[in-house]
Amino acid sequence: MSKNYIVSGNIYRSTKGSAAYDIMMPDDIIIKPDEVRLLETHVAVSIREGCFGQLTARSSLFQNTGCILLNSPAIIDSDYNGEEDSIKIHIKNMSNKSVEIKAGERLAQLVIIPFEKFTNEVEPTKERKGGLGSTGK
Repeated sequence: MSKNYIVSGNIYRSTKGSAAYDIMMPDDIIIKPDEVRLLETHVAVSIREGCFGQLTARSSLFQNTGCILLNSPAIIDSDYNGEEDSIKIHIKNMSNKSVEIKAGERLAQLVIIPFEKFTNEVEPTKERKGGLGSTGK
């Protein structure tokens, strides 16, 4: 694969100068105080080999909701792609009030970043089998 592309979901750059793609939530949700949730975004991307996606919170997330993204920044490898590997967001409500997230709200953003390999590394032969957390099992 020679290009990065959006497979599905609501993801876009807000301005011509935006480096990151905002990810819109597909559904209304309520997050209770101190609750941790794994949110499905229904956003799937295909990232070319030699790049990775970095998922981070939008800068206004905590200020507007009292929530934080856990495991942020998160890394999305180039072999984590397609419909079956849609992006998930780990979120925690740090406030003492329930937070309502409306469909269409933007909680996270994705940046595509090139990387270099070590010249003397032994190339892995293992293929990804599974989605979130599959390479750490």
